[in-house]
Order: sequence, then C-alpha cells, then structure tokens
Amino acid sequence: MDIPLSSDALDLALSPGPEGEAQDPLLLAVGLISGKVQLLQLDGFSGDVDKGDDDGETPAKKARSDPIASSSVSSSSSSSSATQSYAKRWTQRPSKKSLRCLDFSPSGRTLYAFSKEGSLHHIDVATSSILSTRSPSTPNEGAPSRCLSLPSGSVSNSQELLVSGDDDGVVKLWDGREGKGVVRQWDHHFDWITDLVWEPYLEPPRVGKEQREREEAERRKREEKAKRRREMKKRARGHDDDECESDEEEEAAPQRQAGRERLVVTSGDGTLSVIDIRASSSSKQAQNLKPGDPQPGVTVSEDQEDELLSLCSLPSTSGAGSSRLVVGTQLGLLSLWAPSRGLLDHVDRLPGHPASVDALVALDDTTVLTGSSDGLVRAVQVTGGRGKRFLGVVADHGDGGGGMPVERIKRRGGCLVSCGHGSEVKVTDVGALLESDDEDSDEDEGEEEEADAEELARRIAVSPEGSEDEEEEEDEEDVTLGAISGKGGESGDDDDDGDDSSDDEAPPAPVTPASRRPVKARQRTLAAGGQERTALDGQDFFADL
Repeated sequence: MDIPLSSDALDLALSPGPEGEAQDPLLLAVGLISGKVQLLQLDGFSGDVDKGDDDGETPAKKARSDPIASSSVSSSSSSSSATQSYAKRWTQRPSKKSLRCLDFSPSGRTLYAFSKEGSLHHIDVATSSILSTRSPSTPNEGAPSRCLSLPSGSVSNSQELLVSGDDDGVVKLWDGREGKGVVRQWDHHFDWITDLVWEPYLEPPRVGKEQREREEAERRKREEKAKRRREMKKRARGHDDDECESDEEEEAAPQRQAGRERLVVTSGDGTLSVIDIRASSSSKQAQNLKPGDPQPGVTVSEDQEDELLSLCSLPSTSGAGSSRLVVGTQLGLLSLWAPSRGLLDHVDRLPGHPASVDALVALDDTTVLTGSSDGLVRAVQVTGGRGKRFLGVVADHGDGGGGMPVERIKRRGGCLVSCGHGSEVKVTDVGALLESDDEDSDEDEGEEEEADAEELARRIAVSPEGSEDEEEEEDEEDVTLGAISGKGGESGDDDDDGDDSSDDEAPPAPVTPASRRPVKARQRTLAAGGQERTALDGQDFFADL
C-alpha cells in the first residue's frame, strides 16, 4: 500500500505501545522536506480496523471528505489485504526548514521533531499543537541527522531523555521535558551520525583468566578502600547510620551501573561507538583527556574503511540483551558484531547487496530487513542453522529495483513502513513472514527429531544382541555373531545344544525401510519424553522381532 505525501519524506516514526492491542491504534508520523509533519493512522495492522479515528469516523466515512483516504480505501479494497487502510489525522508545520528526523516519546503523547537549523519541537499528538520549541544554543551547529527517544526508566524515572546525532558527528543527550535542552554531548566522531540504537543490556565481552583475576583484585581493592572511607565517616559524623547507608549505596552504584545499558552509534567516518551515558563527565579521567581522546564511558571501534550507514540489533533467544549487531555499509556489505567478543571490530561479513545498505530493521532473532539504494527492501537471514542467505524481496520502491533509494524503514509487529527520495510512503504487511518464520523453526525442530530417531534406529539395528548371562552363553553368542556377519557357514555343526539353542539365539531380522516407518512414528510421539524413553521403546520393538 502506497500513501501519497505532499512532499518528499525524510524520516518516519511509528507510535510505541504493546503490539496487537486493539485499543492502541498504530500511528505513523512522517517528517517532510517542506518542514511539515503528517500524522497518519494505519488500520488493519494493530487489530483496530473497525474502530476508526478518535472522532468516531471510520475510513469509509472519511473517504467522502478526504480524497487521500478515499484513494486508500478503494485501493485496499481491490487488493488482497482489503482490511488494511489509512486515514490522515493532521498536518502541522513547526518550521520553514526541512524536518530532518523525528520520534515519539515513550508514552506516545508527544512527538519530537528536529528541523534543519537544529531546533527541537515538541508536538502534542492528540491536538497537533506545538507545545514548545528549543532553539540551538550556538549558531552554525550541524544539522540533525538522527534522533532516538530512550525508553522510560532507562536512565532516570523522572526524565524523558532524547538522543540526537548531527552532520558534524556530535551526539547530544536532551532532556525531553518542555523548556529543557542539551544535558550532555559527545564529539568523538568526526563525520555525520548515521544511526542510533539503544541497548537495555549489552552483553559484556568475555575476558581471559588473567584479566578476570586482575579485575577481581581491583574490585577487592576498591571495596577495601570504600570500607575504610565509610569507617572514617562514621567516626567523623558520630555513627550516623542513615548517612553511612547512603554512602554504601553510592559505592555500590558503579557496580549496578555496569548493568550494561548502552547507546550504540554508527558514523560515516567508518567507526562504531558504544556510549555509557551514565558515565561521569567530571572525573579526573575526563579532566586529563588529550585532544582526540574519547570521553569516559565511550568505546570506539577500529576503522572499518567503509561508511557505516545503518544499524540494528538482533534480540537474544534468552531474552537478555542482543545476540548480534548488524551494520549496513556503503559497499553493500552486512557486518556482524558480537557484544560477547567486544565491539572493537566485526566478527563476520555478508556480501550480496548490489548497492549501499541505507536502512536496517530486525524481523526476528535471525533475520533482518534491509533497505538499499537500489530501491528494494530485502529479507536476509544472517544467523541460524540454515546459514546466511537472501530470502527474497519484501518491497520495491521502483520498477524492478530501479527506484528511489530506501532511506528509512521502521517496523512494529506485522507492519513495515519505508520511504525513499519520493513523495510517498510504502506500507507492507510482513505478518506472513513472521508466521513463516515460526513454521520454519517448527519444521527445523521436526527434522532434527526425525534425524535423531533415524540415527537411534540405525544404532539399535547394528548393535550386537548380547545375552544377560554372557559367561554361560558365550558360545551361542559367537555363533550368532558369525551368522550375522556371513562367516558362520558351519555354525549348525558346532551347535552342541541342538535345535532348541539355535531357535533361542536366532539372529535378528534385517531392518528394512518399511520396518523403520512404525519405529519412527512411535519415536516421534515419544520425543517429548526424552531420549531414554525412545531408546527403550526401540529396543522393545526389535526384541519383539
């Protein structure tokens, strides 16, 4: 579904909220080159198709007065996704300059928009009124290129924080409340900021034994020093327990802050950086910095000798942190970064894109959606048991890949929105991809269980049939093994026990594919019971033969 706009789109933002809730409509904000902001409501993606807007009007009613909505309803009714449509909520122009980037607040009630001159505009989502405008503190600042609203409670429970990056490579931390401005800034990059990702938990890098021992010794030394300081304060303050407890909390704060909340930044200078926004800027280390050194709490990667244009994180299957970071480059490569190995350099690369990868968004824990400058949005599997591969084209911003470059892609649930150098936004339903991923994972598990069952049946079939009392029936076992291997042609003459013994110790019947089918069926039904139960059932089956 294509949504026409009044001018070229520069950035997109989807409203936050729990996915799939009917009472939470999906809103799309678009920043335009003309300085306008358009807010659209997407129906058919979050379960609120028949609810309409806040005024009670459905898309069909709005079609009578809104030509844009009318075209959307008619086009959606003729397509396979007849329930998917959109409605225009409002249009606002906070600046005469172009709107470079925007994002919703964590609550979804406020829209943050940055204009080209560096001003930050607070817009009320419900009424479209401009709540406040914060002008840049100094003239000739770099134009904002990216912005990201941090989740509520990520750093402070009482503040709404916002991060922005500009064309000069400066990363700024803003207080999102009305009338507030820049809190801190970092200038370790020297080229434009291309993407920002907030990691609630970034897995610490693995260290060797010597480094662990060194860190443990340093930790014990800090604890002893803090203990002596607390004892001195006790004697000086007359054993004030409340103050001592507050001092203990201050000493324990750095250890809790190692809780690994980090901001990951990519830049056109070819480096990736990790910023700990909690790190103090007034420490001795910050005061003794040399020109060009990164500030405390900042880690900068090696130069990748290529522009890093986009960034996304793959969620970990354990639910804690990210398993991989995926970075798109100017040369069309996807580079993989592992937090557990440190973020000083990439660990793997995936070639294949014919042009630069300008936008990235994660689909699941193994697959990403890439927006390239050839106008195509592709699905690429970067990890998993089936290896790295291109899965196909999800959206096309031109005829056969010759369209406008894809500058932004955003996803919430099964709704994917993308825009390029054009006056339209493309909305794609990727819910089927999410369902197919679940089916593929179930199929992979089924194939693994079937392979395990076949391997178990093969092992049972070729294993020698021993007796419980090997010392008494050793001769019969040798005769049986000889008959199975084809070397027991005279076994009937050497049998001292006669026909009865040969009947008791007859070799097992050969296992054919037809005889394995019931075994595999029974083993699949018992797979949840564990390997031990499956093995016992297989042995009983062959014993019955």
